[in-house]
Amino acid sequence: MNAFHKITPVVIAFLARLVEMQIALYEKITGKFLTFHRRPMYAKDVITTPIAGSDYSNCAIVLQGPLLKSHHFTLETVRIYKKHFPQALIVISTWNNEDSSYIDKIKQEAVVLLHDKPKYNGPYNINFQIISTCAGIQFARDKKVQYILKTRTDQRMYNPFLLESLIDLITHFPVHDGFHQKKRLVGLSCGNMRGDYYRLADMFLFGDTDDMLLYWAVDLVADQNLEKNIAPEAYLFREYLKKIGGNPSLTLQDSECAYRKHCLFIDPVLVDWYWYKYKRHREFRYTKYSNKTQRSISFLEWLHVFVHDKSRRE
Repeated sequence: MNAFHKITPVVIAFLARLVEMQIALYEKITGKFLTFHRRPMYAKDVITTPIAGSDYSNCAIVLQGPLLKSHHFTLETVRIYKKHFPQALIVISTWNNEDSSYIDKIKQEAVVLLHDKPKYNGPYNINFQIISTCAGIQFARDKKVQYILKTRTDQRMYNPFLLESLIDLITHFPVHDGFHQKKRLVGLSCGNMRGDYYRLADMFLFGDTDDMLLYWAVDLVADQNLEKNIAPEAYLFREYLKKIGGNPSLTLQDSECAYRKHCLFIDPVLVDWYWYKYKRHREFRYTKYSNKTQRSISFLEWLHVFVHDKSRRE
């Protein structure tokens, strides 16, 4: 064991050099720059400096979906959040077929809610997401928290200033008057492509507890009820707009107007977002340079539209 520890730094340095050589070859062949970034896997390696005077008792983080056991990802994510956000309510909303012994481990760190799976998944498993998310938010609401961050069991945010920053954003960018909405909904600028309608990314969503419950308390989707080719994100956002007094006209102009009035987009880099799925080694998997319509709406783009929104001043 001692010999292994002595040789490990040498091996790590060799592997790092090998990766750099491969990157250099890739850049020479493709004419594209390639970068990489390292993050700690485990909570013990994440150093947190508590923010003086911070109180997270009015916040909840709801992680929904199946447990990710590889590298104890879901469990370690909870432990990181507990280091970053003491007093915050952390809820895992998952399925009753998960391994009971592993559930017991997570229960030592967070609240765990177990549910029966729906008979029909819905497009892209939307019914799974509705059931687990709505139950987690309802539980948090019953605990009388004011703000809720909804995320997934296979995603992680490393930024220790995350919750303060999200609260600051929806406080300083008020929602438009005339709608039954308390605060803006904050989503990540990934998956909300400029060419799509009403695509508020559902992987990560932050807002006032009442707004969040209203957003997720929607009917499960029967096979015949969801329009052909409509994205689950668009279904959720359009139903929410109807509830708060909107009337989606199914045009790109109206979709962009809804983003401006009811939402706020932040870039994944701002929250130090990591997703253990789908090309997980690519840091900026949603960033496009050659396809205008497939470029996500960034925070700076959203901010420009907000600043120049004449309707706020009329």
